[in-house]
Amino acid sequence: MWNMSNLPQSAARYGLPSGDYLRLMTEALPLLAGRREEVSEQEKEELAHRSGVPATQRPLADIAELYGECLRFAHAQIWPELDENLDAVMDEELYTLTPVNALRHLVSTTFHRFHQHPAEVAFIVADNVGRRESNEIPTVELEQSPVILQLDRVLMRGHDIGAFRYGVSAEDLYVIIVALCSFPMAHGPAFHALYGMNASDEANWQGMTKLTEDAVLAFLTTTMPTSQGSSYTHSSQTHTSSVGLPSSVAASLYATEHHDWE
Repeated sequence: MWNMSNLPQSAARYGLPSGDYLRLMTEALPLLAGRREEVSEQEKEELAHRSGVPATQRPLADIAELYGECLRFAHAQIWPELDENLDAVMDEELYTLTPVNALRHLVSTTFHRFHQHPAEVAFIVADNVGRRESNEIPTVELEQSPVILQLDRVLMRGHDIGAFRYGVSAEDLYVIIVALCSFPMAHGPAFHALYGMNASDEANWQGMTKLTEDAVLAFLTTTMPTSQGSSYTHSSQTHTSSVGLPSSVAASLYATEHHDWE
């Protein structure tokens, strides 16, 4: 269930056994998700007691640092489960499949991770909402999802055989994937109340997995003309950000590759 690939390294960074680190993250997530008021000393002591991590030890000793680590942890859990040989294992598995089936595999695996980790998804959604409403939420540097790299590679294979259209980047696809994978947590209760569709039901969960796969593939295989360039989305550099934003690697790569082939 847990994405264990980065847990030992994360735990070691704080001098914690993996089990203590995992308990701290799972206990802290619901406490800090969407939090507006300060964490009291009593809450901090209770968190220390439940997790087995002393209140004076990082990252529990600094709530802002703990919040950032929870956010990094939450993002890692919605990535497909990977081992130390991330690229080799993932590539070997994906390259045995056609580009279409490889994409289905990536989408369904990602949807499954979101379904397995509702608390982590809720934390990420609350963090994004909170950043629109408050300037007090600490800035956290996050790693890019490895799914982006794998989507890049599958897209290029699909381009090579003419299966996928140009003008779509890995970031474009990940926008669709994340939006649909987040739906059960972000909008599921409202849809259940309004339309009687419970997204957590097994049949609906399976249906939404297939819906997400089909939506991504339909988007990639449509004959709709492309007019927006190499990607629908592009990195936005802002002078107000204290952390540099990455450039759109996929968009620039596809633009270069496409012009070389023309």
